[in-house]
Amino acid sequence: MKARKIIAALIGAASIATFGSANARELKFNMFQPPRTIEARIYDQFFAELAKATNGSLTGKVFAGGQLLNGPGTLKGIKDGVVDGGFVVPSLNLGELRHIAMVPDMLPWVTDSHAAAGAGLETILVGCEECKKEQQDLNVWFFGGHGPTSWNLMCAKPVASLADFKGRKVRVTGSSATRMIRALGGVAVLLPPPEIGSALSGGQIDCAVGPNAWLSDYSLWDAVKQVIDIEIGVYHGLGLFVTNRKTFASFTPQEKKTYIALAAKYGVLATDLYAEQQREVREMAAKRGIQFWKPGKDFNDALAKFRAEDLPRLAEDFKARGVADADRLMKQHLANIAKWVKIVEKPGNNRAALIKANEDEVYSKVKF
Repeated sequence: MKARKIIAALIGAASIATFGSANARELKFNMFQPPRTIEARIYDQFFAELAKATNGSLTGKVFAGGQLLNGPGTLKGIKDGVVDGGFVVPSLNLGELRHIAMVPDMLPWVTDSHAAAGAGLETILVGCEECKKEQQDLNVWFFGGHGPTSWNLMCAKPVASLADFKGRKVRVTGSSATRMIRALGGVAVLLPPPEIGSALSGGQIDCAVGPNAWLSDYSLWDAVKQVIDIEIGVYHGLGLFVTNRKTFASFTPQEKKTYIALAAKYGVLATDLYAEQQREVREMAAKRGIQFWKPGKDFNDALAKFRAEDLPRLAEDFKARGVADADRLMKQHLANIAKWVKIVEKPGNNRAALIKANEDEVYSKVKF
């Protein structure tokens, strides 16, 4: 289905037309993060606008904080129709999303949030046939996606140099990020985000990788004393609006158009909100005495060396997971990243232009 006219209408002065339905339905969405996170705020706004734009024929109820399904269980819950949709982090479902989970594992090779989000969407929905088959087999659509700010290192005790970082236990997720921490001299520890605060306070870990927004989202104010301000990369390929295919097929044509248009809009908005929250969080962190430290040449050289040398190892990781043509898919995604870096440079922070770029390069090329 062509979405060009729909997104153009959203961008322009006219709002999406409203319409009625005799069969109003409430969509159940799951997210494992707490209600204060950016994703929860986006869902609130998305469903409010969806209800208005469909004259109440589509509304939403969000189950936050894992009260219905946990992170790994969200995908199966959507597949089986326990919920109509939700927030899916591919690395939590490596067995089911062998090809889609390739995208976030390429985090170290993109540091622009909008470029990461756009490239992830294009790979998953347009270019990667294996990714499309995974969605079909799992009875889901990966609608929408966003790019948090680039990861930093957040530490309980200050680090003074790369040598000083050696041996620090660091919370991480993903195989490439795990090797990256090891390449910097740290010890990788796998933990879900909600456990970071207690692990930092209890000494189980010394640092954690993640966007600065997590200082607020996961209440890390007291546990973190220093942020190592080096751009590690953007975790992308996130499924912000992963939707049950049968649910989507049951929508009227107008409902489908509106749903896709709003998924495109709020994917870009979520990326912007991460940037806005980072600015706010950094101001608050400075007032609370959290140090932001720019590492020197030793850190930067070690990170550059890792990026230059790790792609073959990452390809082997993907092959071990069952990705048959990992080298081709990696080259394809790296090309998408390069393409989207150039696309994003043109509109800058113009939200309407970024939404239209997503429509032109992704949504208009998919038959929904």
